[in-house]
Amino acid sequence: AIELAKLGHEVTVFTSRYPDEEYEYPDIITVKRFKPLFRIGNAPFIPQLLREIKDFDIVHLHYPFFFGGEFIHFIKKLRNIHYVITYHNDVILPGMLNFPLKFYKTMLMKQILKNAEKIIVTSLDYARNSELWKISEIQEKIVGIPNGV
Repeated sequence: AIELAKLGHEVTVFTSRYPDEEYEYPDIITVKRFKPLFRIGNAPFIPQLLREIKDFDIVHLHYPFFFGGEFIHFIKKLRNIHYVITYHNDVILPGMLNFPLKFYKTMLMKQILKNAEKIIVTSLDYARNSELWKISEIQEKIVGIPNGV
């Protein structure tokens, strides 16, 4: 975000408010922190995204972001925004928790990924060995961008 702002782009970061977070962001970017209505693990439920995300050229979604991914997908349908995804990892849950996760992956995750303009991964090798590759409709959208050092 900071590097994009240095290049002259207007950048807004949307995130949840964490009680113990003290990081101060530079003034060249706008940061909007929302108090989640609730959390499940690290996944904050922040419906404020629905009213705040509008009139942006593009939204960069870090995924998996349960609740956030669904909101961005809905906003795309509502306001025709464009979004790209950085896909960080496959989610694997133990035992009975895996059943609702399979439903989620089949119904929601697949749609969120299919509607992205591009899907960024740290390596194409990772993508080919992840759950992404099982979704044939998105394979042409996947691009590898290694992490910077």
